[in-house]
Amino acid sequence: MKRGLWGLALTAYLMASNCVDCSNVYQVTDKVYRSAQLNSGKFGEVIKQNKIKTVINLRGYHPEREWYQTEVEACKGLGVQHHSIPFSSWEIERQDILDLLMLFDMSERPILIHCNSGTDRAAFASAVFRIYGDGDKPEDAIEELSLSRGHLSIGRKKVLRQIIERFGHEGNGRSFEEWVRQDY
Repeated sequence: MKRGLWGLALTAYLMASNCVDCSNVYQVTDKVYRSAQLNSGKFGEVIKQNKIKTVINLRGYHPEREWYQTEVEACKGLGVQHHSIPFSSWEIERQDILDLLMLFDMSERPILIHCNSGTDRAAFASAVFRIYGDGDKPEDAIEELSLSRGHLSIGRKKVLRQIIERFGHEGNGRSFEEWVRQDY
């Protein structure tokens, strides 16, 4: 039975991370969308269709890469703010989360958050937004980091769910930002 569940989980993960047109565009809230790295045509389409005002790229600043240049130019052409932040799927420091919160505070909505596949870093950032920006409970926001949304919480990527779970257990009525500053 366990072997069958692992097989199903692995299949779902591989489908989410290796499909041909895996844009993985998902509306998190009325203020936030998340996605995989989009090709130039799909990127512009998603921006226009959803009236995106800010893009947060969790893959970091890569001006030497074609995908990055295309994305920045598209944002300029569409009048959309573009922010890049290097964010790891498994080594998340306090300052990384605080930088993300600062971007949420300064970003015009709606926001599109993306990473490479849209299932790990973008899922985590979406869960954080639901808690920090929308006031959702951690036990509700953690659904962003579920298999049904393409996230497979195994190996080093388990830390993404663990951070949200830890806040759920240790938050004790504090804001997410306060908890991060004091206890993370």
